[in-house]
Amino acid sequence: MANAMAQTTAKQKLTAGTPVKAKYTKTASGLEYIIHVSKKGRKPKEGEYLSLNYTIRNEKDSILENSQKNASGAGKPVPVPYSRNKSIPGMFEVFSLLGDGDSATFKVLSDSLYKKQQRPPYIKQGEYLKFSFRIVKIMNRDELTAQMDVDHAELMKRMEKVRGEQSKKDDVAFLDYFAKAKIHPEKAAAGNGLYYQMEEPGNGPLIKNGDTVFVYYAGMLTDGTYFDSNMEDVIKANDLERPGPYPPIKVVVGQHRVIEGWDEGLKLFKMGSKGKLYIPSYMAYGPKGFPPTIPVDANLIFTIKIADVNRK
Repeated sequence: MANAMAQTTAKQKLTAGTPVKAKYTKTASGLEYIIHVSKKGRKPKEGEYLSLNYTIRNEKDSILENSQKNASGAGKPVPVPYSRNKSIPGMFEVFSLLGDGDSATFKVLSDSLYKKQQRPPYIKQGEYLKFSFRIVKIMNRDELTAQMDVDHAELMKRMEKVRGEQSKKDDVAFLDYFAKAKIHPEKAAAGNGLYYQMEEPGNGPLIKNGDTVFVYYAGMLTDGTYFDSNMEDVIKANDLERPGPYPPIKVVVGQHRVIEGWDEGLKLFKMGSKGKLYIPSYMAYGPKGFPPTIPVDANLIFTIKIADVNRK
């Protein structure tokens, strides 16, 4: 019975891919490698891409980098061009031995990788780094482009879901803030979560995308803490570390050079307008925040004064 089970297990391993080479072998250029699984499939052609998962370990087998782990906990295979890359001599030779589903490890002396750049403190001089990888798929340029389009669409879908969930939280937090402060800002007609209060209406047409706007501003958290400003009275009253002079900031609206809440919010103002923008976190700095002054998922309040507008 035990022999029969052992034979069955051996057959399953062969079906999954034949493990070979228990010891490191050297390529012609001297790169040491081990092939873990070889399925004898088609080999890549120069100009194609290897979609692969990889892990980088040090000599103690501590993981330094893992392509399957990112901020959300799971990653995607990484496309690597199959070309005579000179950054790691011999890597092309190893790739040439492999096909779809194959896996291998090669090791590189850290000194050879950091000749022109500073070595990270967690990587020791003279130690070997082990690059383990599995080829998920061999793709040509058209297949890679199609896969990137699919991945981008999936990413946008996930981001939109997270954004929708956060927008509800932000709106509840703002409504609670408005009730406690006994104020009644208007909600922007665009339905993007922005609120605003206009103190001085200004004159002329509303600002639009492409207009160059010169703005005085003061940014505040909902707990009343100011984190930035170019208004001299606010800077001095709140001991903000910002030396003068204090000219208005120049913004070309709609070019995404500022947070989304500004790009959209400034279009509620006119020449000479003064008021407040209440910007939800997902239109500001979101889950990353802006350490050390802006916490993660922080709703922001900006006092805005339009000093000048150059129309597009």
